[in-house]
Amino acid sequence: MRTLGADRVREILKEYGIPVPEEGVAEDGEHAIEIANKIGYPVVLKVISPDVVRRRHVKGILLDINSDREVGEGFESITKNVRDFISGARIEGVLVQEMLFPKKEVTVSMIRDSKSSQVVMFGLGGIFSEILKDISYRTGQVRENDACKMIREVGSHKMLEGIDIMSLAKIITKVSKIGVEMEDVLEVDMNPVFVYERGAGKGAVAVDTRIIVSK
Repeated sequence: MRTLGADRVREILKEYGIPVPEEGVAEDGEHAIEIANKIGYPVVLKVISPDVVRRRHVKGILLDINSDREVGEGFESITKNVRDFISGARIEGVLVQEMLFPKKEVTVSMIRDSKSSQVVMFGLGGIFSEILKDISYRTGQVRENDACKMIREVGSHKMLEGIDIMSLAKIITKVSKIGVEMEDVLEVDMNPVFVYERGAGKGAVAVDTRIIVSK
């Protein structure tokens, strides 16, 4: 069992038509600055490490970075933070990603159970899914109509009024399709997915995705 690298995750998401931010993986501070200038400010910096599950818990993420100096200093800062929190942590680089400003943040995930069937889950981000367990789920392949029902089933669904529900439903169905077609994928965790207002033309974007495979 292993966690896929950022480049491979991005390949899979693009293959399945799941929107992702502009981003690149930097090996050092100078490379991070180069990527940031190509993307355009502001950007986000995220440590890439197979030993880190939640970057926020180890101070491995920096938001709203607006200059070359901040990128260079930020690269050194977050890599040091991870090593301070986790002795011997393996750091594969830093993800430089465009800074997005969503209407809402949600989570979409898929996990394969012991019987090799998949469970697809949806919930709002933060305390709603992590503490209140306000989630909906389906087993097997999920169609768009059922994905829309999943969105409406969470108790906090009224907080999603005005967002692009169909774009979000499409991401849910595509995560389900990954589980159906890629049998070596044990888990897909999208947290967060940014969702924009209906009619804004931005839809929904998978901002942070982790994929675990069996080998």
